[in-house]
Amino acid sequence: MFKKKKKDEPIEKTVITQVTSLSADADKKAYILFLSGPLVGKLINLQEGSTVIGRADDADISINDIRISRHHLKIDIDEGRVQVEDLGSTNGTFINGTKVKRGKLEDGDKIQISSSTIFEFALQDRAENVFIRNSIRWRSWTPSQTSIISASLSRDSKRNSATQGVLIAGSLF
Repeated sequence: MFKKKKKDEPIEKTVITQVTSLSADADKKAYILFLSGPLVGKLINLQEGSTVIGRADDADISINDIRISRHHLKIDIDEGRVQVEDLGSTNGTFINGTKVKRGKLEDGDKIQISSSTIFEFALQDRAENVFIRNSIRWRSWTPSQTSIISASLSRDSKRNSATQGVLIAGSLF
């Protein structure tokens, strides 16, 4: 039947907890992950409102790439709807290989704004964010990889939103 427990043996009891449901789509946050170019590996959380991406210092996300216009594109987030708009750039904005003036972004879309700068749009819920944070914390880096660098990009008080990001050495995992 059951063996009698010795005094110094660990207790093997299951802890009773309440299991909550996973986040609904409404809880998802918008991110962009740079797949190539000067910001490769950078993951940026996009807030509600507009985010301008370009080469200029006053762009919300400034990229040091001479093939990108100073104010290349704008990403608008309004009540869960995400749109990208080319701001009259010289070389154009491409979503999944198709040149666009304006377009809706879906999870997994790849946006190319120069021959070398490509980023992916992603929607992530709370569980996915925990996974990423834990993966970053426990990842062992090889000497050839860049260290994790926390970065915070904030807009001046005249603008409505802010962006935050983490550099993750070329790729997430």
